[in-house]
Amino acid sequence: MIAVARRAAKARVTAGSAAHRGHMGAAIRIYIFLNLLYLMSMFYRSTNAVIADELRVDLGATPGELSLITGAFFAAFALMQIPVGMLLDRFGPRRVIALMMLLPVGGAILFASAESVAMATAAQAIIGGGCAVGLMGAVVIFARWFPPDRMATMIALYTGLGNIGIVLTATPLALAVAAIGWRGSFALIAVVTAVLVLLAFLVVRDAPPGHAYHARQPESPRQVFAGVREVLSNRRIYSILALAFVSLSVILILRSLWAGPYLAEVHGLDRIEIGNTLTILSIAMLVGNVGFGPLDRLLDTRKWVSLAGAVATASILAVLAALPDLALWQATALLCALGVTSNYVVTLLAHARAMYPDRLVGRTVTLVNFANFGGIAVLQFASGSIVDLFPASAGYDPVDAYRALFAFLAVAVLLGILAYLPVRDFRPSEDRVA
Repeated sequence: MIAVARRAAKARVTAGSAAHRGHMGAAIRIYIFLNLLYLMSMFYRSTNAVIADELRVDLGATPGELSLITGAFFAAFALMQIPVGMLLDRFGPRRVIALMMLLPVGGAILFASAESVAMATAAQAIIGGGCAVGLMGAVVIFARWFPPDRMATMIALYTGLGNIGIVLTATPLALAVAAIGWRGSFALIAVVTAVLVLLAFLVVRDAPPGHAYHARQPESPRQVFAGVREVLSNRRIYSILALAFVSLSVILILRSLWAGPYLAEVHGLDRIEIGNTLTILSIAMLVGNVGFGPLDRLLDTRKWVSLAGAVATASILAVLAALPDLALWQATALLCALGVTSNYVVTLLAHARAMYPDRLVGRTVTLVNFANFGGIAVLQFASGSIVDLFPASAGYDPVDAYRALFAFLAVAVLLGILAYLPVRDFRPSEDRVA
């Protein structure tokens, strides 16, 4: 009976795939332009690891204040997720993406002119709030333009290519800062973002011709909030949210801030050397994004792919915490391994998406992303407090602070694993075409 059910499910997916192929050219163009815009979101969230020294000098920022500036991006990003989900389902992703991605343009200009930690923190919050739509808006569009069994693969490829934005914040940003300063670099970034917003608005469409989306009746505000309650009423979602809270947090906390100071203070690297090392880490993150994407379909499981990634992540963090005298190549290899293993969040998104109908897709995926980036914000703020507990002025070796940070992150991931274990697996072979 199970084999018959799976064959029937695959037949439904095959029929749906044929319908999607008729619009594949337009879908690919939309995919490309959305990805260019998402690349900027990835860029913005990862700059501070390279310009941390400049922020310390120009703004007088302490490690805790650097954590506050960086965490403001992720806090605003997380807080905007639920409103973004409601806006996407109510007004459609094309308009919402275009309007919200104008916020980073203004935020980048404000950040470039910041004269205090408070001003820089506010600018990062504006940037993060606008960037909140970058991935989730695209996920809603992909749910309508691509077959459902390809969801994790499309998200993984999308976020993997978006990691080019993180690559650009390594050596290329370091060179730009050396040439025109961090303020000039952010002013240039604002112009590039504005151009990409315009291009995406001209190309992107919410759904292919003939899709049920075009015949829908727009929800009233009351129905929008009822949809949120419907998503939250499914108790299974909370297990996914728990692991999402600590999933991407690990690598983004390190890549967006602490990897740079760690490489400088523990291993003695200068800015360009840090940029080169972060480039390697960013490439590893890209590999992880793309690599995780098809695994759920190939193995026909979402739960165990996610768990494997989480267990590997916790194990690597434990090694970083346990070993005090790592050589540079060993530390780099372990950080790159984290870049690969911590990208199981793409499978978590597909797991959550499979639990709900199309009309709730925006609210579902943004809820998961709320947990994801809420975790990044909370753990980022906490990380600054941990590092501050080991000041060099009190005689602490910098390696002590970072070992404590790695241990803290390992425990956080372990707790997420324990919360996720009871959830039911939603297999790709069980997917239904919306």
